[in-house]
Parts: sequence; C-alpha cells; structure tokens
Amino acid sequence: CAWQNGFTPLTVGCPVIIADGLKGTDDIAVPVQGGEYIKEAKIGHAIMDADVFISLTHFKGHEMTGFGGTIKNIVLNAAFLAADEGVPVGMRHILVCLRDDSLKLGKTMLAQDFAEYAHLMRDT
Repeated sequence: CAWQNGFTPLTVGCPVIIADGLKGTDDIAVPVQGGEYIKEAKIGHAIMDADVFISLTHFKGHEMTGFGGTIKNIVLNAAFLAADEGVPVGMRHILVCLRDDSLKLGKTMLAQDFAEYAHLMRDT
C-alpha cells in the first residue's frame, strides 16, 4: 500500500520499511508495566529491531487541550526508552515522552500536571 500511495525510496529519499511486515502480521507483544487497561502493546518487529526510528505524521492533537503530539509518537518513544533500559513499557516511560513532546511545543509540564503519577517524574 505504501508504494501505491507514492511512498517509495525514490520519492522519499530513504528506505521504506513496513514495520509489521507486508501482511501486517510481523509484530512483537511488549508488556505495558502497570497498565490499567492495556496489558500489552503489539509493536512492529522492524521497529523493535531499529537503531533509529523517524515517524512522519500529520495528525496532531489541538494544543489548547494540553496535548501537542500524537499518541503514536509518544508510545513509540516510550517503547524505545523502555527497550534501552531493558524493561517493559511503564507509565513513567509514557509520561517522560509526553513531557518531552510537550517541551518541543514550548509547553512546560509541572509535577501537578501528572496528578497521581507525579512521583514517577521526580528522577527524570
């Protein structure tokens, strides 16, 4: 589908890798530590093998809501952060990536913005 929509190495200037395989079935279940509603996330195998991941997306939450990045970017960055630490993705990873994404937009998040999860942000 990527090629049919014009995303080829020639048009984008770099390799185009379908992270979960040609049929969308090549994924890895990654545990979400402390997840209240989601216990695991399926991540494309190629993403977990990547040394670098660049995601170009056009959807953004409205800045006035306090959410300036895409959920996908925050979660993928959290998965990479957890993988670097050799641990399952936890709420701390997600919050750190949410904070970092907000900083890119010039919005500083304070401890009270994290409500009952503020204690997870003390050492980051």
